Amino acid sequence: MTKPILALIDSSIYAKHVCDLALWAAKSMQTTIRLLHVLDKSEEEISIPDTQQADNNTLNPSDLKQQDTTLAKALFAQKVGQTALEEAKDYLNSQSHIEIETRLRHDSLIDALNTYNTQSSLIVMGKRGEQTASDKKRLGLNFENVVRSSELPILVASRHFRPIQRVLIAFDGGPLIMKAIDFICTRKFFNNLTFVLGMAELQTQAVQDSFNETLERLQAAKIKVEPLKTEDSLEQMILQNIQTLHLDMLVMGAFHHSKMYNFLFGSKTQTIIHKAPIPVMIAREL
Repeated sequence: MTKPILALIDSSIYAKHVCDLALWAAKSMQTTIRLLHVLDKSEEEISIPDTQQADNNTLNPSDLKQQDTTLAKALFAQKVGQTALEEAKDYLNSQSHIEIETRLRHDSLIDALNTYNTQSSLIVMGKRGEQTASDKKRLGLNFENVVRSSELPILVASRHFRPIQRVLIAFDGGPLIMKAIDFICTRKFFNNLTFVLGMAELQTQAVQDSFNETLERLQAAKIKVEPLKTEDSLEQMILQNIQTLHLDMLVMGAFHHSKMYNFLFGSKTQTIIHKAPIPVMIAREL
């Protein structure tokens, strides 16, 4: 069986949409779902007062009060995380009979992802988390860290989910979008979707040749695909065609090296991810 889908769950408004997207992926890939909520290490490392010292009144009352507060906060965070996982699991069980497992982990998010990278087929997360869910001007605090550290494709949930039927591939001829093409061509469930292979702006002859070769490769893999070439910017090509072409998902490449950092986290791509009302699949490679 294909490795489980790893869905990152918190208490934000994106949690339900992460579940919907994870369920679509799990059904399509005929696999299970692992729900993960990560508690920061600081919430695990709680200093409990020594009983004998407390009895001998050697601890300052203010220290005891601070430790009690720390313990209470940690227990509350753990309860919130467990509740988020239980609610997500209950929702998924109401929608499908797919096997669901939950994990509440005390760790840094990056260390947790390093643990589950080899045990998962892809990652599903919201574009914003609990702290930035209502802030439409920026991505979530953990988004950049996940994208930069993951070895897996990442599905980024938007605030609205609808059945995925038509997908735009933002083609630039780079190695990461080619990795996304590899992923699509080797998963049979993509045969049920219609892809739009889109190339924006004036490109070199080499990129145009690669576009034509990729189009032929997708067709040879029995993928339903439509070509789209435009001199518009990448942002215009994507945002202006979401409604026109009835697009349900976007596929893009992400970059790890600092030279390419601005492509993903610069203003253009941030604007696309911020404004796109559809999920985004990001291809990754370290």
